Amino acid sequence: ARYVYNKDFGSFLNPRGGMVWSPSKSLYIKALYGSAFRSPTMNEKYLNFGTAIGNEELNPEKLKTLELGIDYVLKKLNLRLNFYHTAIDDLIGRIPLPGGSGITQYANLAGTSKYTGVEGEIRGVIGKYFRFYLNVYIGKGEDQNGEELQYIPNLIQNGGITFKASGFLASFYYSYMDSVETEYRSFLYTMMNPATPFQSETIDSAFLLNAKIGYTLKKQLTISLIGQNLGDKQVMAPEFVRKFIPSLQNGPGRRIYLELRKSF
Repeated sequence: ARYVYNKDFGSFLNPRGGMVWSPSKSLYIKALYGSAFRSPTMNEKYLNFGTAIGNEELNPEKLKTLELGIDYVLKKLNLRLNFYHTAIDDLIGRIPLPGGSGITQYANLAGTSKYTGVEGEIRGVIGKYFRFYLNVYIGKGEDQNGEELQYIPNLIQNGGITFKASGFLASFYYSYMDSVETEYRSFLYTMMNPATPFQSETIDSAFLLNAKIGYTLKKQLTISLIGQNLGDKQVMAPEFVRKFIPSLQNGPGRRIYLELRKSF
């Protein structure tokens, strides 16, 4: 258990526990339970930004999480499957103020929001020089009325393969996010007119490819050429919990840069 005292919200006791059973040297079955809380940020409490107003009366979010998992470990292959269920009370979101002004205020949402998902992962070695991994998450969020939460992709993937031999390294890896249903509002137009209405839109799925090629010289000096978002994809980044989608891209477009790293 973890005891936390917060001068604004008082004391919190967050129990945590788990059990791991290994019926063989290769198989591990686990069950974990834990609780936690998240205090409101400074922006959520005190922000006054035209389209968003803070709320000094916010309470912290309270989370309870159950995780069930299976790990299967072989000589050159690791398999993992986890089930997650999280319940959040007093989830902090943004709600429109009365009058149709388009201005929102941070508030604790009524009821309990729930997130349920399954995550699978495989990691392995191919021959002497290759390593690979693939991680897949499938999940869904629901509000207190059982309606699906927006801004949360139902499918996320990450994967990659790495070649390493005689100081040389080449790595290629990707990220994929499924399409997301949103209520979208242009940040620029909202700045000019706070009454800009929300529009229902779908953020398209995104596939981002990255690469790294490097060589380690003598005296532990490594020189690497790194490429991010090689396909130059423009990805709208949903603000998963805060219920607001600014018209800012998810980081820059294609980036290629040189890295020098010294190990001591």
